[in-house]
Amino acid sequence: MSGVEVDPPVGCAIDEALRGRLALWQPDRGYRFSVDALLLADFARGADPGWQGGIVDLGAGCGVVGLALAVHLPGARVTLVELQARLAGLCRVNTRENGMEHRVEVVEGDLRRLKGLVEGASADRVVSNPPFRTAGSGRQSPDPEKAIANMELEVSLPVLVASAARLLRPRGRFSVIYPAERVVEVCDSLAHHGLRPVRLRPVYPLVGRPARRVLVQGRKGVSDPLVVDPPLVIHEAADVYTAEAARILNGR
Repeated sequence: MSGVEVDPPVGCAIDEALRGRLALWQPDRGYRFSVDALLLADFARGADPGWQGGIVDLGAGCGVVGLALAVHLPGARVTLVELQARLAGLCRVNTRENGMEHRVEVVEGDLRRLKGLVEGASADRVVSNPPFRTAGSGRQSPDPEKAIANMELEVSLPVLVASAARLLRPRGRFSVIYPAERVVEVCDSLAHHGLRPVRLRPVYPLVGRPARRVLVQGRKGVSDPLVVDPPLVIHEAADVYTAEAARILNGR
């Protein structure tokens, strides 16, 4: 944390992530980030902490994924793209809260209309923790902000992938987290938009349980084979994280 003075946003509370290395204002009610965001940031960051390049976080919410990557990769430049006005405002607040204004930009805009807001072929990495549920599948939250964040009301998987493909430079990487049951749909959409699926990691809540999430990475303009990473198990018992999950959540 930077110690930068930031006025508290109305109706929001501040939470720490990555063992206090990141401070995030988010709504008391409405959309709040989950462990999925930190799993995605760890999956996307790569093994070189000295890496320098451009990252775009699509559907950034309060900015957690992009800002976590900025913590892990101090040489990276990050663009947070968020449709909803209050959440885009929280991205700006959280950027200031963590003293990252010099290398994090916030763009309030629709993924379907980013031309003129974010330059095409300008990103080395794109990440997204998108709405998981297709429109009309199950009960929709009465909170409009939460409904848009959780359900494909404003952005569908094909729109998301097409936007990522437009933003990526050749050989750039798009990393995303989705429900495990949609993995075939995700890989098909990546391939359709010229992004070769190159990494896949299933995420299990407990040993012996079915995977609940899948982390997938597509790469632009390559023919690399798909690598299936070792499984990531979150809990070794109820409310007890595995060593690897604890490492990720602690930002190590």
